[in-house]
Amino acid sequence: MNTAGTHSNGAPFLDAATVAALQLPDLWENLQPVTAYGHRWKHHLRPYLPGQEAHLTAELGQLRRDAQSISEATADRHREWLAGLVDIHPVLSSLAAGCNSVSSKEALLLKQFALHLRHGLQQSQNLCDSSLWDISVDDVAAVLHPFRETEEPGFSVAHLADAAYRQTAERLAEARRARWQALQAESQKFAAIHPALRMLASGEVVLSLPEGRAVVPKLEVRTDLVKQSETPVAVRYDSIPGPHLVEVSRRFEAYEGQLEAEGERLLQALAAQLRRDLLIWQRLVLAVTAIDARLSKVVLLHAWDGCVPELGEADLHVVAGVHPQIRQRFRQQRQKQCFVPIDFDSDGARVHAIAGSNMGGKTVAMSVLLLAQIFFQYALPVPAKAFSSRLFGCVRFAAPPDTDIRHGLSSFGQEIVRLRAVWRDATSYAPALMAFDEPGRSTNPREGEALVMGLLSAAQSAEDGRMVLFATHFAQPTLREDIAHWRVQGLRARTDEMPARKEQAALSETEDEARMALLEQWMDYRLKRSQPGEWRAEAVPIARLLGLPDVILEYTEEYLSSHSNGEEGTHR
Repeated sequence: MNTAGTHSNGAPFLDAATVAALQLPDLWENLQPVTAYGHRWKHHLRPYLPGQEAHLTAELGQLRRDAQSISEATADRHREWLAGLVDIHPVLSSLAAGCNSVSSKEALLLKQFALHLRHGLQQSQNLCDSSLWDISVDDVAAVLHPFRETEEPGFSVAHLADAAYRQTAERLAEARRARWQALQAESQKFAAIHPALRMLASGEVVLSLPEGRAVVPKLEVRTDLVKQSETPVAVRYDSIPGPHLVEVSRRFEAYEGQLEAEGERLLQALAAQLRRDLLIWQRLVLAVTAIDARLSKVVLLHAWDGCVPELGEADLHVVAGVHPQIRQRFRQQRQKQCFVPIDFDSDGARVHAIAGSNMGGKTVAMSVLLLAQIFFQYALPVPAKAFSSRLFGCVRFAAPPDTDIRHGLSSFGQEIVRLRAVWRDATSYAPALMAFDEPGRSTNPREGEALVMGLLSAAQSAEDGRMVLFATHFAQPTLREDIAHWRVQGLRARTDEMPARKEQAALSETEDEARMALLEQWMDYRLKRSQPGEWRAEAVPIARLLGLPDVILEYTEEYLSSHSNGEEGTHR
């Protein structure tokens, strides 16, 4: 995944911390081209940034047309045969660099690519799918022509043969026959001495023992044999070829070298023709890359049951947005509770506070919104029923810090370092989309709340078009009237309508998955626009669902009762 974008200073559209917090590499795997060309496209895919609206609109227009015209069956059919295309990119790169020859293996790869592509295009014509392509069978025929044998799936230099090559090949064949006959004569000469004496194809002569022991003295005085070794079962000799065998072998090797030189001449001529056709080859590869990319987007659109996003003038507008991974997990577990889609409309507001209980889905909600914006800027389908937004210069997510002594910083120190980096990037690469997940939680509540208030005031006063999402449990930020407020709907029932304590106690404290499933059944994760100060007290019932001991909960409820202002739902 290329997160760099095209900022003139090379600044990343996404930073490593945002990529990790959103688990983007896992989601990126859902985009699955089937060719080596498509995988290169995916690797180099860059986001569109402010100023590139026209290019993004054109690409989204293509995606919209493809979504309307390419069925799942058509996409699967094309991807099945596209997957059989071999990778000729290294060969074309070598030719483009001026290489004056190709190997037989490289020529075979080029031919296999062209033949497979021609077959696929012919199938597309027969099935009326050829409108997907901006190349034709004739284009492929043009690059196949230099290979001569355009119906033969293999490749041999002999396919390129001219008169000189054929004449040399005939002479080599004659020399091969003469050499074989000479070798046969040599072998028969030794076999006539004794049946236990035989000549191997390598020219080595072997006398089997003990049956041939009687002829050993006779062989030792021969000038055409040189003893090399002796074992209890055999004596081995090197044979000294006679004048005739030497001559026919010399002639054979000479013609063999000549044929190799003729073959290299033909391969150089083929390379010259391939270089002349290089623009056509490159156009074929670009066409394959484009169709693989387009089909992978259509497949992703269907897999996510998503939409083609639209470029708008306002900030985020999402209808029924989902998190693909979480929805898939619910489906695999076959839970009664499905992923609750999220609706969101910025409605002109620049700063948005999301309140709600822990386990209520605030982090997931922000992740859904950020992911939708990211996929949109990569011109990919968005996992939602509808989406529109403007382009941002960078997207940053400040997730809660991990406690890890290897950092050498406390949790608060890590949080401040991250806030500083996010704010710096938002200022440098405006306009920015920033999300903060419970900022200030890692220090004492009073100063943490003050830190959030300062962050919000600074964001509101900025004049660079940034948009800020933040989730919080602090009271004062939720009272501000100069920002937009949202809350997760929360538990579907009031405390007195929750499952009886006895029923909950029946769950073993080790059955964490069962408790989580119960919570998910009772939790409504939808985002709802709210008024300043609007909230719901849900920490105690959630803690009860998750099995916190009653003795703790009773003291908690007693404390809340003694400190309650008598009205649930509003901070005053």
